[in-house]
Amino acid sequence: MKQLVSQCLFVIAVFCVAVRPANAREQEDKVAELSFKDLKFSIAKGEEFRDEMIPESVRKHHGKPVRISGFIFPGKGVERQGNTLFVLVRDNQESFPLPIYESIIVRLKTDETANFTVRPITVTGEFRVIEKSKLPDGQVYAVYEIVDGKVDSD
Repeated sequence: MKQLVSQCLFVIAVFCVAVRPANAREQEDKVAELSFKDLKFSIAKGEEFRDEMIPESVRKHHGKPVRISGFIFPGKGVERQGNTLFVLVRDNQESFPLPIYESIIVRLKTDETANFTVRPITVTGEFRVIEKSKLPDGQVYAVYEIVDGKVDSD
């Protein structure tokens, strides 16, 4: 009887180990739906950004697939067609500078491009919390990026 229980426990343990990687992979492949509201953190106007300001609820998405909607910022370097790099922002009010949590640098996959539009777009890709991206005057303008991105079609 003792041997039968040991064998059953062994079979259960082997089954759990065999099944777990598939479930873990499934979890990793899930795309988190984010909004700019999710990325917001507390920073006073004029306050210098510090990495610890980014909450753990945002950091947990680092290196994982996400989907987020926003607008292509019509800044320098953005063309009518064929964009592979652009800044995604919360709204299309074109006010600048934006709060740093409302700007995401988007780098599309090699074979992907995006056409400029004044309508919202949805981007899917790997989310990263990045070291501060600065303007030539030293002002931080983004702390998030999406790499290997793809603009979802409607």
